[in-house]
Amino acid sequence: GACEDMDDQSLNIIDDTRQRLLNEGLSPQNFDQFRLKIASIYIDDAIHKRKTEKQISLSSRSLFVIQAFWFSHNSWWKRFLWIIVLVHLGLAEFERVSVRDHETSAQSQLICSLVELFCLFVYCLDFGARLITVRPRQYFANPWNSGKALCILFIFADVIVGMCTNDILRMSRVARSFLLLEKSRTVRGIVANIIKTIPKILPVGVLFLFLIVLYALWGTVMYKTIPDYPEFGSLMESFVSLFILTTTENFPDVMLPAYGVHTYYSVFFISFLLFSQLFLMNLIVATFYQHFSDHTQSSVSKALEFRKESLNKAFQLIKTQDEYITLDTFVEVMLLVKRSSSMSRDQIEFIYHMLDKDHDEQLNLEEFLYVCEVLQFTYEEVLDVGHSLYKRPFLNLLQSRLYPAVSSKYWKYAMDVIIVASTAYTIVEVAICKSKCVGLDAPEVGMSVFFFVEMCIRILVYSPKQFFRSGWNRFDSFLVTLVFVFNGIVAEFVNQGVFHYVFVLRLFLLVRIVYNTRRLHLMVSTIISLIPAISHFLVILLSIFYIYGIIGMEVYYGRLQETNPILNGNKYYLINFDSFGNAMVALYVLMTVNNWNTFMAGTVLATSKWSRIFYISFYLVSVLVVLNVIIAFVIETFVEQHDARMYREEKSAHISDAIQNEEIRERINIAVRRASGKTHWKVNPNRDLNFLFEGMVKTSIQ
Repeated sequence: GACEDMDDQSLNIIDDTRQRLLNEGLSPQNFDQFRLKIASIYIDDAIHKRKTEKQISLSSRSLFVIQAFWFSHNSWWKRFLWIIVLVHLGLAEFERVSVRDHETSAQSQLICSLVELFCLFVYCLDFGARLITVRPRQYFANPWNSGKALCILFIFADVIVGMCTNDILRMSRVARSFLLLEKSRTVRGIVANIIKTIPKILPVGVLFLFLIVLYALWGTVMYKTIPDYPEFGSLMESFVSLFILTTTENFPDVMLPAYGVHTYYSVFFISFLLFSQLFLMNLIVATFYQHFSDHTQSSVSKALEFRKESLNKAFQLIKTQDEYITLDTFVEVMLLVKRSSSMSRDQIEFIYHMLDKDHDEQLNLEEFLYVCEVLQFTYEEVLDVGHSLYKRPFLNLLQSRLYPAVSSKYWKYAMDVIIVASTAYTIVEVAICKSKCVGLDAPEVGMSVFFFVEMCIRILVYSPKQFFRSGWNRFDSFLVTLVFVFNGIVAEFVNQGVFHYVFVLRLFLLVRIVYNTRRLHLMVSTIISLIPAISHFLVILLSIFYIYGIIGMEVYYGRLQETNPILNGNKYYLINFDSFGNAMVALYVLMTVNNWNTFMAGTVLATSKWSRIFYISFYLVSVLVVLNVIIAFVIETFVEQHDARMYREEKSAHISDAIQNEEIRERINIAVRRASGKTHWKVNPNRDLNFLFEGMVKTSIQ
């Protein structure tokens, strides 16, 4: 009853406003187009699961708000913003490394400051465009938006002061990482869920800390009589040594002095590793990821509710007096939505039929609420049997003669054998020839030409449009063309050994075998589908690297030199913080937890014992939290996606059988039946890659 009252009230407001604007001279066509534009914004909000109270109403001012909205959410503008953010982060490589850096010229520093001011100007444009579309109180209630405003002001003030004087500690560079995190809504959600999860693991963390302190006290008392044993010389040294031991980096070195005195001392170290590294550390990771998944599920559930609310608002704007949406209205509004603006009218009509469960040529609210689910699929036009691919008859004749052979399994088997033979020849040639061979022999050129001709035949048989639609085919064609151009054409005129490096690229043609092998294809496709989802975590990891890199450059610039006693005689001194690039390499090495205690010990000797806080905190944040969450997420999501793809492969007889959601599957069947005799469409059940996080939630909007 409350929903019906709200719908009636919304309809009355629209009718009253329509009459008022018509009296002011607005034509009915412009008013209807105005309503469609506002509805398209709400649909776009629903697609991206945004929760905002926009300053959009049926008034003349809303035209400006609509323009500001589409400007701030334009895909090209977003790409430009990402470029600006990366440029802004990359300034750390060219500007002054530290306050102690006197080698960077004033001119270079001035150029970096001007570039940074330009980046801030672009941020302000985006900030202003988004502020126009949302009520200011609600906009600044979001901590990310208020934090962005503070970061821009802080960086601007720091740049101005830095341009006036060179001897200033510019720690505002750390704030750039916040602007990186703020650019992606998914990344913001992950960060928020990580922050919410941290208090949940505090009990396990306290237990872990208590275990280290207990064993540190035990070790300090037990090993104080052993000479030349600095690892347990004091309580602090014992604590640090045992913390490093949880990463197994100093094992068994830390045990050997005590083990040389008595073998029973090994019980101390073995028991500590069993409790800390094998039990508590894994318990921390499991507890963290469990609560992280719970928070993610809660966030997704709220996002789906926001989606339902936005779709309801859009429905109230474009519905008729009879409470439904017509086909023409649906097509017009979907053409305004950025997600579907690239679709043809036939595709949108097909989607309309999928939504029209009652097949009565009208959409009610219940049916319209599935529009976002349906838009997550991709739609490919399927040509009828006997349809001519080319305008020229001889090409159609050639295609029809070659198609049975090229599409047969024996063709694939033969090509797999040839690819394996070509790869074996390349390996044998490299092993025997090594660096003595210069130029290319006839078999190399012949195989390059053969693979290029075979690629051209497949393009002819399947048509260029259909062939290059597959990412596997695009990758295979790129390699074949590259090898053919360099080894089959260029090498005939310029005979240099460098072409052997290009020729070795032919080894990547083994990817064709992966594509033709069902199990391998399924596994590789699943891994590739995870890359966009993992990229969100990598953005968080990059921001952590950036923060610690800036701090490391300011604190350790020029202090990790070859004369460092603990690093003398090896190349570890090369891993330092004397530039932004060096800092990123040093942090990556630390993240791998390979000899990180050596780097930390060298830094302590060069500076002070307080440097341990820098290294230990980086390990806790980057490895124990973010990296382990990434690993757990990849394992869980890979299993889920792999099982889903296996299900689709087994049910590939009919595309709708591969859709596990029975409601959506039924709608696809209806649309396919109603489209008979017209354009035929193939529905690809692969979900939007950004929707992977929603796979944790097994329910959809009802």
